[in-house]
Amino acid sequence: MKKRRIIFVLIAGIILIFSSGGCGEKSKTKEKQNANSKSEITPEQNVITHEIKMMPKLPKENTLKVTNSSKWVKILSYHIVMPEAEIKRNSIVRFTKASDLALVTPLESFEKQLEYISKNFKVVKFSDFAKRLETKEEYDRNAVILSFDGADECFYKYTYPAMKKYSMPSVLFLYVNSVKLDKTAMKWETIKKLHEEGLVEIESHTITHPHLGRRINGESDEKYRARVRFELSESKKIVEEKLIKKVYYFAYPYGSYNSEVIEMLKETGYKAAVTVQWDRNTVNSNPFTLKRRTVVGTFNMKKFIEIFDSNASQDNREFAD
Repeated sequence: MKKRRIIFVLIAGIILIFSSGGCGEKSKTKEKQNANSKSEITPEQNVITHEIKMMPKLPKENTLKVTNSSKWVKILSYHIVMPEAEIKRNSIVRFTKASDLALVTPLESFEKQLEYISKNFKVVKFSDFAKRLETKEEYDRNAVILSFDGADECFYKYTYPAMKKYSMPSVLFLYVNSVKLDKTAMKWETIKKLHEEGLVEIESHTITHPHLGRRINGESDEKYRARVRFELSESKKIVEEKLIKKVYYFAYPYGSYNSEVIEMLKETGYKAAVTVQWDRNTVNSNPFTLKRRTVVGTFNMKKFIEIFDSNASQDNREFAD
């Protein structure tokens, strides 16, 4: 009887040793598999990570997030670009308020932003994206549109040469009265030259730059619609006559619009319009409420990169010109 017990204990001990050894091996194998799975990334993520590492002093935490969703198009909005030294000289005369300076981007920062964009995205013409809104044809990669509001002479002097270096197209939304009233605005001859060279598309931003979505106190519906229609149709007509081209695209001043404004845009012959509310656009977006982000002049590169990393809806109308 004692012998049987001894034999039983020995057999149980052997079984226990082998079973614990097996679990240890499985645990190690599982840990190894988990470590490998954490280090694996898709080929597309690898390319993007590599491109970001090639950029000097770019923060690691801002590596672009890749998803399997539709390819997006993000529209950036700028106003004035000039060298840092010139901004300081003009701060007393031209840019007296903080809100003014928010719309002025240092040329040195702008050039770094263009370099980053050139390495990470396809830069497309606004007109090309507008056509794809009709055909629903996606781009082969995420894309960026560079847009500018106003007609400041700095555009031709500084902004255009910087973009030309990368052969980057852009769209300039022009409000007509600025050309004849602002001392620092480009002349029609210069604007026409930009148009003829082909990289800059000139589109409409109204005649007087009003809040289109607001009625003047005591204004009747009839007078309101007549005033808005004048801003839309007359600005379109003048730009078309001056540049001998068709105008189909529009930027809402101050990002101010409503359903009536959209309806009048369609009736006047426009095909698309941009807001100053931020989100990604796709080929399925509403052509008359395209999202657009103002690039604030104080953005450093970390903040600038976050624009592309974020897809949350944001409203930046406080920075709108």
